[in-house]
Amino acid sequence: MLTGRFLPALAAALVPALLLLATDDPKPKADAKLTPEKAMAVTMVRWNKAAEGVTATGPIGKVGFTWEADKFPHPTFKGGSAEAYGAFARVLVKFLDEKGNFEFLAENNLFSAPLKYVYAGGKDAKVDWTFAKLISQLAEPKAYGDHDEATRKMLKGYADKVAERAKKDKP
Repeated sequence: MLTGRFLPALAAALVPALLLLATDDPKPKADAKLTPEKAMAVTMVRWNKAAEGVTATGPIGKVGFTWEADKFPHPTFKGGSAEAYGAFARVLVKFLDEKGNFEFLAENNLFSAPLKYVYAGGKDAKVDWTFAKLISQLAEPKAYGDHDEATRKMLKGYADKVAERAKKDKP
């Protein structure tokens, strides 16, 4: 088991490698299929690139949208304010707009993969989040959040693409 003093060194060694995976080749080769865990780790690095510097203010103060291991940054756990949901929706669009991210999620079957949140004590939150559900929900005209119509329309376009991909992938 690693102790606290080794974790910073481990993180310092792994983050650059994950960044290389995430940015050098946005479309991995077919023969270089990643395990679901590695694909999710790469997705987390890509998400954090899109979320960098984004904050919202709400009932718990100023929050960011960095995705930490087992703590997907859903706006519910960021104070649940309309501003938090709006900022999250904008990060989601930025993430999906980044070169290769949509395709990476599709090729690695991550649109339907569960996005976890584990409490500090180690208990899993009872959530059923997936990228597909979040994209679809935030695209709705009456979705909670202060995101504008342009953001909703972009999410709607992505929701349609995800649904189309799901139809193609069904046997």
